[in-house]
Amino acid sequence: MESAYDEILFFVKNKREYRFEKDRIRVAHVYEGHEWGGERRKGNSAYHDQKVSRYNENGKDPGNVWLKEDRTQTDNQEIDETGPIPLEEAVRRCVIVGSDEGEAVYVINGGDSLVDTVTGEDRVVEKLAHTNLTGEVTN
Repeated sequence: MESAYDEILFFVKNKREYRFEKDRIRVAHVYEGHEWGGERRKGNSAYHDQKVSRYNENGKDPGNVWLKEDRTQTDNQEIDETGPIPLEEAVRRCVIVGSDEGEAVYVINGGDSLVDTVTGEDRVVEKLAHTNLTGEVTN
């Protein structure tokens, strides 16, 4: 049996410089117009006690960014089925929200496909070697 989960560790060198800019990975709105049926256009932000718009012209909050939603099986817009996104897409989203173009992204146990994913977002890959359980040093 294959695990339904992969673990992605996202280490931050300087917590003061940490960011998670999910606006960079917003997804298309499910419904045309404003979310919440056009009502409740303003809401409370979880950050800094600010009022925020519940509708963003750039797309909806990705919510659970690790699942893909299938809404094509029925005529309405409800979620018919969900499934995990590919590991490369999960890594790509982490890279996009947590770093800027040209920055170094350190990869442990990253195969060629993950390295290609990171470099495809105009980041510099730095491979880190580590010791596995048998004491062998790997990249």
